[in-house]
Amino acid sequence: MFPLGSNIMTDNAEKLLLLVSRVIKKMPNKISISGHTDSVPFVSPSGYGNWELSADRSLATMRKLITLGINPDKVMKIVGFEDNDPYVKSDANHPNNRRISITLLREHPLIEIKNINEEKPARKPRRDKPVNPFTRK
Repeated sequence: MFPLGSNIMTDNAEKLLLLVSRVIKKMPNKISISGHTDSVPFVSPSGYGNWELSADRSLATMRKLITLGINPDKVMKIVGFEDNDPYVKSDANHPNNRRISITLLREHPLIEIKNINEEKPARKPRRDKPVNPFTRK
């Protein structure tokens, strides 16, 4: 998706992002954008390295999505992972590790799941028929 040491997307990555943006526009969810690098050491004289590069890839993606019509308020999180989450795990230097990930976030948080062994309050017995107040039956 990105040339070595660059936060400028390849033409194919831009085409893919256009398709993804069409789906994102239709969804109510906010998104998270993660940038990734390969493990090829990259440090400029100013100290700019893979950490900064991965974050810049996320930012470049956000900017591109905005130019494609995505509301900036949909972007909840921008993250740089450096080379810590390779796509091609068998080859940390593989070019496919130079990528971004876009995640649709849940609209609502997960509900808390309670332990089934917790005591529950006693429930009143349920009647299928209405009770006659005169006979109590």
